[in-house]
Amino acid sequence: MPKLDARLSRRGLLPLGLLPLGLAAALAAGCGGGDGGATAVTTPPPAAVPRAFVSGQSASTVIGQADFTGTTANQGGAASASTLNSPNQLALASDGRLFVADVANHRALVYGAIPASANAAATLAVGQGNLTDTFNPAPPTSSSLSTASGVAVSGTRMAVVDSANHRVLLFNTIPTVSGAPADLVLGQGTQTSNAPGCHEKMLRGPNAVAITPDGKIIVSDAGNHRVMIWNTWPVINGPRADVVLGQQSLFICQPNDADGNGATDAASAATLSSPASVWSDGTRLLVADTANSRVLAWDQLPAAGAHGTPADRVLGQVGMTTTAANDTDGDDITDMASAATLNQPRGVHSDGTRIVVADWLNHRVLVWNTWPALDGAAADLVLGQPNFTATTAGSGSAQFNRPSAALISGDDLLVSDRLNHRVLVFKAQ
Repeated sequence: MPKLDARLSRRGLLPLGLLPLGLAAALAAGCGGGDGGATAVTTPPPAAVPRAFVSGQSASTVIGQADFTGTTANQGGAASASTLNSPNQLALASDGRLFVADVANHRALVYGAIPASANAAATLAVGQGNLTDTFNPAPPTSSSLSTASGVAVSGTRMAVVDSANHRVLLFNTIPTVSGAPADLVLGQGTQTSNAPGCHEKMLRGPNAVAITPDGKIIVSDAGNHRVMIWNTWPVINGPRADVVLGQQSLFICQPNDADGNGATDAASAATLSSPASVWSDGTRLLVADTANSRVLAWDQLPAAGAHGTPADRVLGQVGMTTTAANDTDGDDITDMASAATLNQPRGVHSDGTRIVVADWLNHRVLVWNTWPALDGAAADLVLGQPNFTATTAGSGSAQFNRPSAALISGDDLLVSDRLNHRVLVFKAQ
């Protein structure tokens, strides 16, 4: 043994008997028999439980009000950096900045991040020279808004829907100061004109806008019962749209005009009636077809000139030809609300997997956890109501009064609670 101990000592080793008792026992336990020894098995830690939204949950934060009890426009006073008046579409930049279309204050507000506490102040206003103005000039200017119903951002670009001026203002770079002028305009030939029209270059009461990662611009042209798509970011004012959905040509603007003759027909997969919201990731498209009480989905954005391309799927109806609100059985007669029905939805958004719909007259937001594969698929959960059949308007931290827009991103779900003049922030649990 002395010779062995000497050799082991020269190699930096010692017999088990000379090792500390705890270490020797651990080594002995890891040794096996004639197969050369077995490796000790380490039990992996349990997998983290994914966070998720829960039906009927309460919001964690309110924007536009001092607390969850406030429901008045501009908190009962003048507009400020902390107030809202009929908020609508929401947008989130890649750096975390939040954008809110503050409709009746004729501005879009920018927050440095999604607020974590009530009464948060915006950092700047688009459409106004400062955070207290609500000025609405006529004729419009390159930096003014009238009924600012929509906002979208992608990369450095920004678009704001100027609904009452029948146009969309485009910013090549997201503004960093209040009152910054737009670079270009859609729907008008100049930045001081505001005539409505049914035309390849014109708009009538647009409601919302989307910008895809590759620079496409998609506008819900509600007053013309159509969706207009520009396939490239414009370089001139008032360019012609590349494709229209909901109509058979760029010069027809009737609701549910299936055959393109300028008269209203029954709804179909190719028609629209007062669409209020759009979402796209550059490949797929969702449209809140408000007056038809449904959301239409396209699996592929149509190519230029493919006017009137029919949708691939519908939510809120069991098929493409019914339009009654809360129609559970497809007889085109209104029933009780359910997980598969809608009543004039005003907002739609997706993170590419989950879909959220602001179900306006049911005073709720429906969430589909996966992209639906079938017409009339049922939602997985509801916010704003305790269950799928309740439709009561309310306030507090768990109810809405006509929600008009929603946005989902990671563990955050934001809802524009239109008639409570606030945005509610929900956190996955």
